[in-house]
Amino acid sequence: MNLKSQGRVSICIFVLFVIVFSLLVIAIDFNEGDLNFQEIYTVNSSDYFILIPTDLHGFKGHSLNIKGSADGDVIDNELVFSNIRSSFDAVLKLMYGDEEVVREFSVILVEGYLDEVVEQNSAIDEDIGILENEDEVVVEEIVEETEVEERVDEEIVELIDEMEEETELVEPEIPELMFTFDEVPDQMFTFAATSGCAVWLGTTDTNWSVAGNWNTSLVPNVSTCVILNGSASNQPVLNEATAVFNLTINGTLTLSMPWGSSLNVTENVEIVNGGNLTHGDNGASEVYNINMIVGGDFTLEDGGVINVTGFGYNARVGTGGSNSYTTGAAHGGQGGYAVPQTYGSITSPINLGSGGSNSAGGGAVLLNVTGDLLVNGSIEARGGAIASHSTGSGGSVYLIANNISGSGRVDVRGGTTLSTNRGVGGGGRIAVILNSGTDFDNINFSASGLDGAGATSKNYASAAGTIYLKDANDEIYGDLIIKNEGESPSIAVTSINYSVTDTVVGKVNITSGATLEIENNNNLTIQTDFINNGVFIAGVNSTVTFESSENATIFTGESFSNLNITKPGAYMFFNASTRINVTNFLEIKGNSTDYVYLRSTSGGTSWDLDLGDDSNETVNYDVDYVNVSDSNASFGEAIATLTGQDEGNNVNWNFTTDDLSVSFVIESPVSSVYNSSSVDFNITGFE
Repeated sequence: MNLKSQGRVSICIFVLFVIVFSLLVIAIDFNEGDLNFQEIYTVNSSDYFILIPTDLHGFKGHSLNIKGSADGDVIDNELVFSNIRSSFDAVLKLMYGDEEVVREFSVILVEGYLDEVVEQNSAIDEDIGILENEDEVVVEEIVEETEVEERVDEEIVELIDEMEEETELVEPEIPELMFTFDEVPDQMFTFAATSGCAVWLGTTDTNWSVAGNWNTSLVPNVSTCVILNGSASNQPVLNEATAVFNLTINGTLTLSMPWGSSLNVTENVEIVNGGNLTHGDNGASEVYNINMIVGGDFTLEDGGVINVTGFGYNARVGTGGSNSYTTGAAHGGQGGYAVPQTYGSITSPINLGSGGSNSAGGGAVLLNVTGDLLVNGSIEARGGAIASHSTGSGGSVYLIANNISGSGRVDVRGGTTLSTNRGVGGGGRIAVILNSGTDFDNINFSASGLDGAGATSKNYASAAGTIYLKDANDEIYGDLIIKNEGESPSIAVTSINYSVTDTVVGKVNITSGATLEIENNNNLTIQTDFINNGVFIAGVNSTVTFESSENATIFTGESFSNLNITKPGAYMFFNASTRINVTNFLEIKGNSTDYVYLRSTSGGTSWDLDLGDDSNETVNYDVDYVNVSDSNASFGEAIATLTGQDEGNNVNWNFTTDDLSVSFVIESPVSSVYNSSSVDFNITGFE
């Protein structure tokens, strides 16, 4: 557009407002047709703004006003510019719809001493109507009883002419009339807005499904981009499964849909600074959670939150609920004093946290994102805090995305208490599945147990919950992490029992201060490594199985009840100079073409194998198609294998291929048949 071209009526308009106040308040309003958006930001300084429309295509019937008030004091210009720019970015980065409907503008922030220009233009306080007529954009200013052209500073007009002739306004020359920053590499920036968005007004009540609560007077649907305005007195509550096109949360959205229902977003979700996504408060059963399916990207900005802390099971209810003032509730980890059982899925957690004696458990968050997930804010599903008595356990956070990045926090710890010698809630469960990404950036995942406030004993401390992380490099299963950031509890543990599901994982990592227990007759299956810097407890007849074709390592000496190694063609490493103790049953299985290779982590240095314990000196075993080296089995029963291969430096192994002779004595036969000249026997357990 050229304001000086012949045969076109074009009026260049800029709006400058300066009012003497101690606080600068910038209000950005979109109020025409189907575009209606408002956000308020506060910055301390005096500033002028010039709005240059760089793409007027189709902008019929819409206006944009920038209003400001400031005192005359000048503060750090670079800081002011940064704050203003952040404000625009947070509010106006709405890249919805196709390119034809995007309206782009350039904004110059000018620290001002334009007193004469301000005085000449102080009467301009009218909307600007932009009309499209016969493929030409005519900008008409409606000014009552004011001759604008006489008051427009010539130098500003020339500057605007130069900028409007360029399609990309990046680093324009600033005339001497304007005050410039010392080092601002990008004094001009663009933002975009989209016509057709539904903006929450909350005029009637909090019900999302009431048309009168929206600027469009229509309830959003699958083709609608939605903007939730934080300044509305009534914040929205969504009570039923819904689909929208895009979603920006700048206020609080509460999902009170029935359990199993979802909010589907075709494109992107953004929770900006000050935005909050939560769900309804549950009672004695699992009624509400956050369940979102997002077709594009999900952005949780710094200062934005997904917060369901204390919205799980009510006090004293839930699978791991506690009725005792001294016992904390359980979920992924046991609460203080370790009475309630742990429960829920390790790899796909969706359950609520349970209630303590006086506080609720944490809620549940499920985000299934086709694109990328950015977490610079926080996702919180902690147990509820309470001033007295025991607290609830942490809830669940289950995230699926293409990639994940950011430096935010995901927190499912139990609730805190101020009472002395009262049990705190156990940690909840976190699972993150990446379809393409291979790392989890700088996000802090916490399912830690907690110390009891003022407790005189570690008995009141709770155990850590579980963190499960799977990236694109993991073949099938991800890593199970048991991480306790607080005091090591003396009773509470992270346990696997009949109420815990999905117990097949890639790697196990027990960090310092954490305890993993497999309870009696329960199982844990591991694909690769077992790392233990904390404590591992194997219950009676519990089984740890190492399977898959991937190599694996047990990095520490451990005691297992039942140990099963089924890894044909793979190497199983044992840490040199450490001992593996099996107290009930050892099974190692390869096949005739793919042996299991048992090795020390340091070739030539023995790893020890001990079958039996003080109460059970005879341990059953079944060892077939193994290739063994550096194994010292002299601490327990000898191991015989007819299909094994001896690679050297083995003690108390029998790799015999000769005929097996068995000595036996028949005592006190119950039948005369045993006194005959020949007796037939079947010997099982060998091929």
